[in-house]
Amino acid sequence: MGAKTNNILVLPPIDVLGRAEEASPEVLHARMRRNEARRKPAGLFNSAWSYTEYALGRQLPLTDTEREWHLDVAQTLAGTVINHPATTQDTRLGAMVLSTFLPLFEKRCFDREVTGQDAHDVYVSLAAAMDFLRPLSIDEPPQWRMTETAVLALAARTGQAEFLLYPSSPREEASSHQRLNHDSYFLAGGSRKLPTQQKLAPTAKVYDESVTMVVLAPILERALYKQFEKREYTNSEMLNYLIGAIIAEASGEELYESEVNLLNHLTEAAVSHYYQALSQNVA
Repeated sequence: MGAKTNNILVLPPIDVLGRAEEASPEVLHARMRRNEARRKPAGLFNSAWSYTEYALGRQLPLTDTEREWHLDVAQTLAGTVINHPATTQDTRLGAMVLSTFLPLFEKRCFDREVTGQDAHDVYVSLAAAMDFLRPLSIDEPPQWRMTETAVLALAARTGQAEFLLYPSSPREEASSHQRLNHDSYFLAGGSRKLPTQQKLAPTAKVYDESVTMVVLAPILERALYKQFEKREYTNSEMLNYLIGAIIAEASGEELYESEVNLLNHLTEAAVSHYYQALSQNVA
């Protein structure tokens, strides 16, 4: 477990590029201890992730019943965060994303196959989460987690398990070396982690060569130019339009051909980033 210095729990070194399945028991125990006493929404959100990763830990001698219990606690904590009146929108959306992926994490716990139906379910659930929290005004600045969630949804829209993007946990975003941090990851062959970073606009930050950068705005702008009038779009306009199209399609509304083409273009971009990440992480 983590050591205490002046009553502050010091976490052991963390391998942020590794899956929770391979994380050391020391790291998983320490993160559980650090978060389990927290009561504010942000702390409860971190605790929900701690319980999720604890259930995934292969080096922990847990029974199937114990793993199920930890996943149930994670779902309960995520629900508490979602419904807490003091929860910020970013944290609420993060909790909704975690709740969406918990059935897939459960499958990973017990080596069950993740299927195309799972990808479809993720797409519908993420769209519902964005619908609940999307910006009310086209001039409202886009939230960073909205961008991440939109990219997760586009990957799920493929309907193929191999192209699913999984959200990163607070552990995976906790490196003292910023260049190793990542928002999400693909799983090549169901187990080899391919970390990615999602940004709406280009950034000056530099990441490790193993982390694939996905910058949404230029891709989205090209897609909009191809399907609609060529004019200047703000980042908020582009992101809100994309979110609106995802929500409409996932809820069963009939889209214009141009809107379908736009989503197809962006879905193909998500697939291309999978292959880019694969090439950057040759086994």
